[in-house]
Amino acid sequence: MTVPADSLIVAGRSIGDLELDTDAAGIMNKYGRPDAGDAAMGKAVSTWFEGHDTAGYSLSIFTSKDVGNSETALIKQVRVTAPSYKTEQGIGTSVLLSQLKKNFNLQQQKGYKLNQQEVEVYADSAGIAFEIDKQGRCIGIVVYPAGSLHPDTYARFLPGMQIK
Repeated sequence: MTVPADSLIVAGRSIGDLELDTDAAGIMNKYGRPDAGDAAMGKAVSTWFEGHDTAGYSLSIFTSKDVGNSETALIKQVRVTAPSYKTEQGIGTSVLLSQLKKNFNLQQQKGYKLNQQEVEVYADSAGIAFEIDKQGRCIGIVVYPAGSLHPDTYARFLPGMQIK
């Protein structure tokens, strides 16, 4: 399967043209003003919803500055929920957890609860995590630097959620 470069998910590296550890300055020019976001102490999360509808698919970007040393905000994590984004193997949202486990070395992480929906999170240390709903289906994908998924990742992306 050939996935277009602007929709390709690469563990530990990128989602589409959003590469980890690169300057985030051009994001607003490309995507426009975010539909939601939060910023404090050199860290920020910006979220865009398809059609500007909060019930639609989302793209979220977490950035961080080395306050006191650099004013450059670097992309640290990217989260997508749209099924158009896929790995080279064709893995994207709506895939079952059982299929994900065949393609990735997944470890269960802290899950979360948002709007009464419980979500489990599974991560591969290569730098990719999958959000799984109660039906065992992937509803979101996060790319982060290879290693361990930071324990408060979802507090950054999803205001109002509760860590389980």
